[in-house]
This record gives sequence, structure tokens and C-alpha cells, in this order.
Amino acid sequence: MTSIPKCLLHSNQTVVIDFKRNKIENITGSDFECFPFLDTLDLSYNKISNLENTTFFKLKNLRKLDLSYNDIQYIEPRTFSYRPGSLLFINLRENKLISVDVTNVLVGYWFSKLYLDFNQISKLTNKLHWKMEHATGGGDIFMSHNKISHLPNMSDIGFTRRSIVKIISFKYSFRLGHNPWFCDCRFSWFVPILRLARNNFDVGGRTVCKYPISLRGKLAVNVPEDLFICNISVKQKCPLSCNCFEQPSRKRVVVNCSRSKKYEIPSAFPQQSNLDIDLSHNLITILEYRAYLNRTVAIDLSFNKIKIIDPLVYGIETLKLINVENNQITDLHRNIQLMKNGRKVFIGNITVENSCRKKWIANWLEYQNRLLVRPDRIVCRQRNEELISFYMTDNCSFRKKYLAYEKYLIVGSFLIILIATLTRIIFKYEIYLLLRKFRHRFKLNVINPVEQSSLFDIYMSFSEDKEDIRQWMIGVLTTHLETIGFKVCLPPRDFDLGGVHVDQIMTHTASSKNYVVVLSDDYLKTQYQVIEWGHIWNNYKRNINSNILVINYDMLHSKNIKDQILKAFLRLHFSIDFSNFDKQ
Repeated sequence: MTSIPKCLLHSNQTVVIDFKRNKIENITGSDFECFPFLDTLDLSYNKISNLENTTFFKLKNLRKLDLSYNDIQYIEPRTFSYRPGSLLFINLRENKLISVDVTNVLVGYWFSKLYLDFNQISKLTNKLHWKMEHATGGGDIFMSHNKISHLPNMSDIGFTRRSIVKIISFKYSFRLGHNPWFCDCRFSWFVPILRLARNNFDVGGRTVCKYPISLRGKLAVNVPEDLFICNISVKQKCPLSCNCFEQPSRKRVVVNCSRSKKYEIPSAFPQQSNLDIDLSHNLITILEYRAYLNRTVAIDLSFNKIKIIDPLVYGIETLKLINVENNQITDLHRNIQLMKNGRKVFIGNITVENSCRKKWIANWLEYQNRLLVRPDRIVCRQRNEELISFYMTDNCSFRKKYLAYEKYLIVGSFLIILIATLTRIIFKYEIYLLLRKFRHRFKLNVINPVEQSSLFDIYMSFSEDKEDIRQWMIGVLTTHLETIGFKVCLPPRDFDLGGVHVDQIMTHTASSKNYVVVLSDDYLKTQYQVIEWGHIWNNYKRNINSNILVINYDMLHSKNIKDQILKAFLRLHFSIDFSNFDKQ
């Protein structure tokens, strides 16, 4: 037969129709509208190609529907969802379906079995924008021997993570074996659900990985979570000669460039966050700051030839671990002290030249080694002396006479100021600064201060030749001050190009209320800085309401300062150490 005989329309007491192994091509709702008691309909082994959602609408008592071994390519949404309590057995095995709508899988009522196996299904659709707000119904769903390789996007087919756990683990049994599963990072979240479902249903036993090759033939439920990864290609900014992959189990993106013969760190990395970068065993000489380091949680640069580390790297809050063991580092920047609150840096065994300015290294190393299982080791080299090793309980070698001299000098300076008027010539600037501070504190400004027009709130004076100071002044301090409302005069930026430098120094210092002086070991080494400091001091003396803020960037001792005025600031502690330990 090629169609349903119309003579059957008067047989309204029929409960079973068996038309298997015919040549029926089309069926519609009108073919079965007079069978109110029909219980079983067998149309297997025919040539039916499509099903409409009104075909079985009037078969109110239909419990068993067999449409296996047909040519069905398309089923309209909600074809089986109109009669709760009916259609307990639906067989669509061995057809030509390439997709199936989610409403024809989760039909919304309890049923026995739904066979969709041995088709060519590769995806689920949701043409009616259906949402599973409340998981209802349940039953066994057979979808093995299809072409499903990846899980669908759950939100696209109307699910949330919570609803999919409830459905697959407690209501619907999905048989998904003998599909070409790609066990990558997008599949990893589904494995715990499969394991949970095995407690209630016989599922997961045939869900076998086909890709990647390394997991082929393995049961998905037995694969360790760390092996569910997604490879990242060169097109997705994985550096050449590197292996990049996303690993959800550890919430990271691994970039393995170890032993790739690189002479510098790559300029681009994948766009994802939580990068875990391995650049060990290469030929890199400089750890430069890169924007992608703000998306990095760990970087391994051990066994390279690194001599220089950009100080800005230490300030990246997201960077929890830096490994620079077995390199050629001979100095440490004080910014390394920013590595705290659980952030760690492995420096291994290094040798640095001894200097009083590096006194902070000993305290930092002791704190750092408290956090590490394997303590780092720093060797301080003394001139004309043997190398002396210092571990976490030692202090970096500084001669006791320097420490004693510093203490006696400070105490003696205050005593001389208080008890000897003859020392006024030597300590005249200290006395002036103390008196000025005294007048401010007790408001003894009897004489009105000089009124002057002020174009700027703050004038910045620093050594423009030092790269780290220039970066910090321009990129950090000036930006912060201007953000909170101060008008800042920054000479490299605000001086006219081609103008007379000396004239501009005089004009801009006179038009500023206050001054910031960044004290480094090469400050006042140029003629222009000597002139600049002279104008700052003269304007400071003329205006009693003016202030000078001295930032001791290089942690200089007053005995290393030749300029008597700046020496007075340090002696009186009228300065701020750039790096200190009291969180100021």
C-alpha cells in the first residue's frame, strides 16, 4: 500500500493497526481521525519522510507508535507532546534524521521508551524557544549510533545547569553510546552529571571518546578531569612552537613554550584569562612588561639567561607566581617587595653586590622564605672579601660601624640643635625647617605671606634620565594626583618644545604652590636640575604657605647627599621613603 485506505474510516472500534512493510509515503491527521480506541500503530518499514504535529492529534488512547525503518528526515516540534499519559512507546529507529527538536525528546510526560538510535542526528534544535522551567515527565531515551560529537549549548535548547542535572540524573535516561564524542573542555562539565546519573540509570557505559586521539576508546566517565582540554591554535594567538590549551578543571589556560629556543618573551598570547605560562629552558635575557601579564596567574622563566626584570611586573596583582630560578640575575629592584598576600617569587640562588642601599633585601628575604617550602639563597659580595652566604635568619652583610654611625649622627644632630647656638652655621637649614614647621603648627605667621598667582598646585622635579623613575612619575604618581583633582606641572610634558629651558623653569616654579622632589642618586648631577632646585627653594622661602615633599626614591642616607638643603630634609626625616615596611 502507498497510503492509508479510506475504507478504514468506519472501523472506529479498532485498537491495533499493523501496516508495516508497505510503501506508505505520507500520513496526516485525517488518516486516523476515526480511531478513538486505537492503542497500537505499526508503520515500520515504509517510506514516510515527514511527520506533522497534527498527525496523531486525535488518537487519544494511542500508547505504542512504531515508525522505525522509514525515511523520516523531519519531525515538526511538539509532534508527541499533545497527550500526557499516552504514547508510552515511540520507535523512530533507523530513519534519516539529522536533527531533532528538543520538544520531541523531552515530551513533557512519563513514557517508557523513545528510540532515536541509528539515525544521523548531530544536533538538537529549539525552534519554539522552549524552556525547561520545571522538569516534568521522564523515560528512557535511546540516541546511540548517531553522529553527535559535541554537546549543545544548554541555554540555546532551554536548559539551565540546575535543570539539566535534575533531568538527566533523576528523570530521563539518555543512552548516548556509539557516537563520535569529542572529549574536550566543553564536555568536561557533563561527566560529573553522567556519573551521578549512573546511580539511577544504566547510562554512561557506552559513552566512549573518539576524539582526541589520545583518549580514543576510553569511557568518558573514567577519564580524569585534567585531560578534558581544548587546544588553542596559532590563529587564536598561541605563539609559534608552543602548545596552548584550556583546562577547565584547574581554571587555567596553559601556554607551554618550554624548550622552544625563544630569545624574548612573545608579544601576544591567547585572549583568555588565567594564563599559566611556561617559558622555561629558553634563551630569554629580559623579562619585559606585557599587557597580557595582567591576565596571567603564573609564569615560569627558570633556566633562561635573564639579567633584567621590569619592576612593573612585580606590581601585577593577578600574577600569583613568578619563577626566575637559574638565571643570571645580579640585582633586585625594591618593587619585588610588592609580591605579598600569597603572591610568590622564586629567585633561587643569586649573587648581588653589597651596598648599604640594599639593606631591605635581608628583611624581605626572611619574609619570603617563610612562605616557601624551598628557601631562596642570596649571596652578598663584599669588596676584597670572600663571599658570605645569608639565609632567612641572617642579615645581609652590612658593617656594624655604618649602623652605629647612622644612629649617633641622628641623635647628635638633634642634641646639637637644642644645646649649641654655634652650630647654627652648620645646621642653619635644619633650624629653618624646624622653625617653619613650628610657625605652621602654632599659626605664628604674623607677617602676611607673599601672595602670588598660582597656575599649578604641584611642580614635579626628578631625574628624567632614569627610566624607572620616569615611568613611575608619569604613569603612576602624576596620574593619581590629577585624578583626584590636582593641577600638576610635569616638565617633560608641560614645557614648550624649543623654548628656553632656564626661563621656563623660572616661570613654572614661580607659578606653582607646592613642589615634589624625587631624590635619586643622580639628582642635581645636571646644571638644569641645580637651577631648578635653586628656584624651588627660593619660591619656598618667599611663600610661607608653600610645601616641599621630598621622596627618597633610592633610599639615600643623608651622609650621601652633598646639597645641604636636601641633607636637612633627610636629617629631620622631612621626607618619605619610597619603599618602607609600615604600609604607608
